[in-house]
Amino acid sequence: PSSLAYFRLYWDQIEPEEEQYRWDLLDDLLARAAAHGQDLALRVSAMNGAVNAGNAALRQAGVKVRNYRVPDWYRHSGAPGREFIPRGQGPDASPIWEPEYGHDLFLEKHGRFISALGRRYDGHSHLDHVDIGSVGRWGEWHCAAVPRPTVSQRLRMVDIYRSAFRKTPLLMLIGDEEALTHAVAHGTGWRADCWGDSRQGCFNPDWQGGTEDFNHHDDIYLQRLVGARATKAWKRAPVAFESCWTMGHWYEQGWNVDHIFAFGLALHGSI
Repeated sequence: PSSLAYFRLYWDQIEPEEEQYRWDLLDDLLARAAAHGQDLALRVSAMNGAVNAGNAALRQAGVKVRNYRVPDWYRHSGAPGREFIPRGQGPDASPIWEPEYGHDLFLEKHGRFISALGRRYDGHSHLDHVDIGSVGRWGEWHCAAVPRPTVSQRLRMVDIYRSAFRKTPLLMLIGDEEALTHAVAHGTGWRADCWGDSRQGCFNPDWQGGTEDFNHHDDIYLQRLVGARATKAWKRAPVAFESCWTMGHWYEQGWNVDHIFAFGLALHGSI
């Protein structure tokens, strides 16, 4: 039971044919949410995390593993991107394909899709907010195998969302400080994924120069928000957290559950 239903969808699900949109999928989600007394929150992205179906048994059964989440028409248009196998995958893993988010073709075609999304749903009475996704794995604004878009390219994507959604609140992911700075300066809220992560002794070379004691709570959230001057964005737009694992997991790991909740309240989390 909650007042909000949150869904992440991929570009290929909504625009399987160029400029032919499956709005019925979103209309159905909005109707289902309303039937349960909920509003809908939404993110769209162009890449997932891994192809979990890439094992030998499925290949032997003749199952074709699709390793991208852009539409077929875009993938086979000559659009640039790279295949890679994420760290930690087994020897039987299939590579996944990541588009170049800063390329003019991506900004044009995906930007057109976001604009169409806004024309249909901006201001919808049951659409609570929209994440500024699109860039990076899961739309979290961290690239895996392709060059990071330039600052101007990243801000262009933010502005595509800002132009498309003028009534429905937008939330910017905190994965990119320059884009976050730009977004909140123009009235958006923000969203922190993997809330609650208090691990010690783990290694993540994608953040903070590859520190050996990385975790999201100590190394990202407050630093990124202060750097982007985003700590007061809550006064005009929502602040959202995605839980990493569950509260039960936090307790089992010996993390300070009271501190995690107090931290969220201190940053004025609303979702």
